[in-house]
Amino acid sequence: MARTRLMGMLIIMLSLTTTSAQAEERLPFRATFGGTIVKTQFDTDGDGAPAYLNILEGKSNLGQFSLQVLDESVLSEPSTCPNGHAGFSVVLVAGSSVFRFRRTGDLLFVRPTSQTTCFDPSTGVSFFCAAIGEIMGGTGRFANATGTIEGEGMARVLITDPAGNFFAEQHGTIKGTIILP
Repeated sequence: MARTRLMGMLIIMLSLTTTSAQAEERLPFRATFGGTIVKTQFDTDGDGAPAYLNILEGKSNLGQFSLQVLDESVLSEPSTCPNGHAGFSVVLVAGSSVFRFRRTGDLLFVRPTSQTTCFDPSTGVSFFCAAIGEIMGGTGRFANATGTIEGEGMARVLITDPAGNFFAEQHGTIKGTIILP
């Protein structure tokens, strides 16, 4: 009797393990986006350097979305930008992102973890690649989602003022995988 009960419990545990493994859904994510960037008074680490607000719109294989990104970066060492001009490396300090998918209103939360950027001061253009983000959940379909995304593109300063404020355009692509529990 005990052996039969043990076998029954083992079968149930194995079937639950199989069911939970099958329930995970991996969604490939591919998108293009464009929008603007403005300097804010937000300072993520208290060093006096401002964070920037990116207000973006995009299209993806999961539908149209809006994307808002708050990120703080600091200038680093001199480097050569992809356009061949002398520039500066820009290092990500901290950030946070929210995608809102238009059709459903579902939100997807992403924490930027690293980014490679080169700023060309002669043209006002920033080139970014390997902008990696960790998916940190969301709402609706994306509740408890995980995964990673990677973006690349460029931004161009359109206007500045004497205080160092600016308004810029930005566009690029995103790819990655969203894992739904």
